Formats: sequence, structure tokens, C-alpha cells
Amino acid sequence: MATIYPRGNWLHIHYYLQGRLHKEALNIPNTPAGLIEAERFKEELEAKLLLIKRGKMEINRIFPDHNDSNTQFIQSPQSNVISLPNNYTLSEGLNKFFEFKANGLDETSTYGFVMKILIKNICGNILIKDVTKQHGNQLEAYLYKNKRSKNTAVTYLNHLRVVFNYFKNEKWIETIPIPKVKWDDRPIVTLAEADLKKILDFLKKEEEYKLTYYLVRLLLLTGFRISELLNLRKDMIDFEHNVINIRNFKGKRNEVFPLYPELRIFLKEVINNTKHNELFAGLDRFDAYALFQNVLKKLEIKHYKLHDLRRTFASRMASKLTTVELQKVMRHKSIGTTLKSYVNLDMNSIGHKM
Repeated sequence: MATIYPRGNWLHIHYYLQGRLHKEALNIPNTPAGLIEAERFKEELEAKLLLIKRGKMEINRIFPDHNDSNTQFIQSPQSNVISLPNNYTLSEGLNKFFEFKANGLDETSTYGFVMKILIKNICGNILIKDVTKQHGNQLEAYLYKNKRSKNTAVTYLNHLRVVFNYFKNEKWIETIPIPKVKWDDRPIVTLAEADLKKILDFLKKEEEYKLTYYLVRLLLLTGFRISELLNLRKDMIDFEHNVINIRNFKGKRNEVFPLYPELRIFLKEVINNTKHNELFAGLDRFDAYALFQNVLKKLEIKHYKLHDLRRTFASRMASKLTTVELQKVMRHKSIGTTLKSYVNLDMNSIGHKM
């Protein structure tokens, strides 16, 4: 009737109540002791659900917290499905979304950033159910006007659609008011070798830029997403088996990456010069972006994104690995994603092989 499952370092539970699936964070750590506590909670919950199913107890007596106007269960007259009243504000709904995702996301993520834009510049912190398609269209126009490119605006809109899709699944809204827009075809941007050498030479010789040097070179050596690298810990690096255990926050799965010789040597240097278990303790992705952009500005190099280092890694590896191997190290579900969006092959390097 109920299922305990982990999300990151915490345990969650889902169960069905009168035909509707409910998912809740238990605020219990994913540890052996925590599992015992969670199982005890599950047994108590299942006993309550059984009483409700047999009609021996009313819902509001079993779940007294649902008497609150914001969380009370309401029986729909059209069906046996139980739904929550949609009285959450946008900021409250966003917090519920973060609790559901349970993977370290917060208001500093892209989801939080674009929600702030919606609240601050478009409609205010209104109830979720009161957000209209007109608000969505106004947000789209605002992003096109104020962001660097259409594709950046589309990225923000798509992230917000994910949040509103969660609202829809929770039955707080019937339709998603945020427009669905496609990206324009765009060239694959990789760092020019001359620019890359200039950046690494500068960072390596300047002591105050050591952290940025570690960040940039590790991204270049691994092709990690920035969230993966910033969450990398010493205990995730297995020198005995030559693999790095990483958490794919985008795909919500655990993965491994090969610890090849050049990367192995450099990681040992980083570890020896890092006090904390976390290699980049206290650094969030906005800090990382700022560090990288400051270096580009100082060196008068054209605009690149940190994610372009991942594309640069993929393009370098494309000449060394098979397509299957490349997909494996990039950790894409589809090889089409790897080849279409990440690999920029140089015709000269192709010519040397022909």
C-alpha cells in the first residue's frame, strides 16, 4: 500500500489514497537507522489507510493536519479522486516542487531564478491557479527583450514549464500557462585551442586563481556538468578501481566515470591541496560562472559558457572513442544528443585519418 524510496540522502514515501498517488518527504536520512524508522512510519500509515478503505475511520480523523485550509483533502463530487485545494502561492508551490525533487535544488537553480522573474516582473506572488496564459506570454516577451538570446529565453521557459507540469500533476491546475517554445538550431560552441591555452596558462601561474584553475581543468578533463563537479567529494573517487562515482542530478541517477591516467594524476594534486571532503566546498554554480567569466573578461576572450567546456571535452574525445564509448562517458541516454549537441569535429583531424 505504501513504498519507501530514497532520493539523494533522504527517504520518501508514496502511497495511494482513494485513487490518488501521494508522494511525501519523510525528513528521515537514508541510513540503516533511518530505514528502520521509515519502515515503522510506513506500518503505521498502512494501518490508517486500511481503516479508511474499510470505512471505519474518516480521513480527517486519521490525518488531522488536513483540516488546515491549505492542505485539507476535498472529495470531488464528480469522482472518487481526492485532490488538494489549489491555494498555494507561486513561491509556496516552488518550495513543494523542490521538496518533491529532493536533489539539492533551491531558489538559486534555474527553476528558482525564472520563477523569481515571473513573480517580480509579471504577476506577483499570486495563487498558482490564478496564473494565466497571458502571464505566460508576457513572461516570454520579457525574456526575449531582456536576455542575451532567444535560446536562453527558451531554456528559462522550459524550466518553468517543468515546475508547472508538477503543479498540473498535483491537480492544482488543469493546463500549463507557460508557452512551449522550441530552440533555434545553433552551432556547437567549443573553446578554440588558442583561447584554451591562454586561459590555462594564466590560471596555472596565478596563485589567486588556483580554485578556478582546478574548476576549469577538471571540467575539461571530465566533461562533467557543473552540478556534478561542484558536488564531487574525495570519497567518490575510487583510485583502487579507477572510477569516479558521480550523481547525475539531471537524470537523477548514480553513474561512474573512468579515472584515466591524466585525470588520475591531476585529481591527486587537487585532493592534496584541498582541506575539505568536498573538492569545491562552499562554491555554487553562480560563483563558478562568475569566476569563469571574470577570467575571460580579464584576458579579453570572447564569451564562452562553462558548459562549452563539456562540449570541448566531447569533441576532443570524438576522435579517440567510438560513438558508443563517447555516449558512455558523456552519460547521455541517446547517442543522438551526444552527436547533435556536443560534438564539433575539425575537418583537418578527419582528413588526417582518411
